Amino acid sequence: DPVLVKSIMPQLGDALKKVIASKGAAWAQGDKEVDAKLAATIEKIDELDKKYRTTLSSFKGKSIVTHHAAFGRLAQRYDIKIAEVIRPFDSIEPTPGQLDECIKAIHAQNVKTIFVEPQFNAKAAEKIAQAAHVRLGVLDPLGNGDWFKMMEANLKSLADGLADEPAPGAASK
Repeated sequence: DPVLVKSIMPQLGDALKKVIASKGAAWAQGDKEVDAKLAATIEKIDELDKKYRTTLSSFKGKSIVTHHAAFGRLAQRYDIKIAEVIRPFDSIEPTPGQLDECIKAIHAQNVKTIFVEPQFNAKAAEKIAQAAHVRLGVLDPLGNGDWFKMMEANLKSLADGLADEPAPGAASK
């Protein structure tokens, strides 16, 4: 959730300033540099939030199914509903009853895509998608170290997955 990330930036900036201050006089410009980088980062976060709001505005109220509960706050922020979560607990495989509940939720809430995570085995999601005749998409809660790139990729995946028809060339398993 970009808005939540933005809310922690001042505390992060203060923590960085304390570390820099502990280095002594050689870091005299540290506060100014941190403030400038913090302002630039907050501006990028604001731009990302605006892009999410704009891109997802036409999907307000639509539903998705996710691999686990990592995307609840993001969905809530942009008025997307989580119809069902396949794995309420990361370390426990879903039961046949949970798989059935997912299929029922998909049909009841007109879900177009089940979103899996690259860090987990997608077999349960693949079974559900096949049984419910929906697409698979990818939402990555961890990324590869670049939060902005991860969030951009997740936005594209969400938009493709929420669309009635995926964009040409959209990744789907």
